[in-house]
Amino acid sequence: MRQSFRPPSRSLIPIREAGLKGPDAQEARIEAKLRRVWPMVVGLQLAQCTRLIRVRRGTLLVGSWQMGTIPQLRKAAADTWPEVQKRLLEMFKIRLMRIEIVPCDPPSPAPMIREPEQDPLIALFELLKRRREEGRNRG
Repeated sequence: MRQSFRPPSRSLIPIREAGLKGPDAQEARIEAKLRRVWPMVVGLQLAQCTRLIRVRRGTLLVGSWQMGTIPQLRKAAADTWPEVQKRLLEMFKIRLMRIEIVPCDPPSPAPMIREPEQDPLIALFELLKRRREEGRNRG
């Protein structure tokens, strides 16, 4: 019997999720979704000093590199966690049971973008042009 071609039902997945199965794969998908919307989840102000570290067994692990704010973040997280849980469930269909705030390294700085080097042929033409003009000015 001849089988007809059927396109894959799911979209491409990141390679780090490709080998995962079951709960690990589900947690990786939740992490990826939360990373994309992190400022919406925690607010713009907290997004500047926190980052999602991991989602594991129903726990949202959040890191902060500002050591002085960690105790305040822990207290605020305990006070507002029910609201955050509700928002995650309603907006993103993500069910998490706990949140932990831990110290972490600051994000690495954005890589420096180097200016593209000039095409050597264009540089040679410009050099020859300048020398020709210098020769005209002399004589």
